[in-house]
Amino acid sequence: MRTLMIVCCGEALIDLVTEDGLTYSARAGGSALIAALAGARMGGDFAILARVSKDAFGQRIRQELQESGVATDLLVDAVEQTTLAVAAISTDGNASYSFYMKGTADWNWTSNELILPAAPALALLVGSMSMEVEPGRGLILELAESCHSHGHTTVLFDPNTRLQSGSLGASNAEATLPFVDIVKVSEEDMSLLYPGHDPAEVALKWAGLGPDLVCLTKGASGVVAYRPDHPPLSVASPSVDVADTIGAGDTFCAALLFGLQKNGLLGSGSRERRASLSRETIRRLLQLACAAAALACENIGASPPQAWSIVESLAFDHPGAV
Repeated sequence: MRTLMIVCCGEALIDLVTEDGLTYSARAGGSALIAALAGARMGGDFAILARVSKDAFGQRIRQELQESGVATDLLVDAVEQTTLAVAAISTDGNASYSFYMKGTADWNWTSNELILPAAPALALLVGSMSMEVEPGRGLILELAESCHSHGHTTVLFDPNTRLQSGSLGASNAEATLPFVDIVKVSEEDMSLLYPGHDPAEVALKWAGLGPDLVCLTKGASGVVAYRPDHPPLSVASPSVDVADTIGAGDTFCAALLFGLQKNGLLGSGSRERRASLSRETIRRLLQLACAAAALACENIGASPPQAWSIVESLAFDHPGAV
């Protein structure tokens, strides 16, 4: 396995995507899988730590990961069947999900499966349903805590709320914050976790609970970045023709991590380097992440961009880019 990689930890499942409720297309999905695919396709050194079934869907997942250049050394061979997510696409491109996950491969983690290689990973991405379902949640949190405490691995947390909302989800998210360096969270997730609260106020609060960067994504409106002792920074998203929004947030995470890696802002000592970043550098990193997320929306199903050069072109050449 290649060393100094960005490891995406979580679920690798199959999305059954429908626009009419009658015809379904099977696509590789799951937050960790989409982020790993996106990062590798853009040219990054990405690996995935996930439990994958040996059934036909699991074989398809493995094939897509390998074809995209994702390191699969950390995959766990699971005896359970692949998790299925039925994604219904609305007229505005947003997806609503139903999950078939009882007794499936993604959730039955054991402590001896959640082990990173001896060479420290540059970054660890955690979140989504794998951080909502036990025993995985507790074990993945322990892994994040270990990475964070040793200081060699940057931890990014994306709640990507699917199963928990309200006080339980908020409590679990806040319990994770002391052990992570960067947070990406959508306005939609904030509204589910803190109904009736201003997402911006919650994001500002989160920036004081441990992370050095909190990115509050706002869909087509872009992102606002919050850092301790810095004013918020808003970055617009380029305009694209939206087919659906599946995988946009995961692609944002991958592009942000890849951009940070290219600038030497992940891994050992990087927290101090990120703290001294100029607003312009943060802006450019977020422009790239927004552009990658926008490109992921142009096709049905999770479809991250195929090259970093395409992301750079959209990030800096669209009207309104700074």
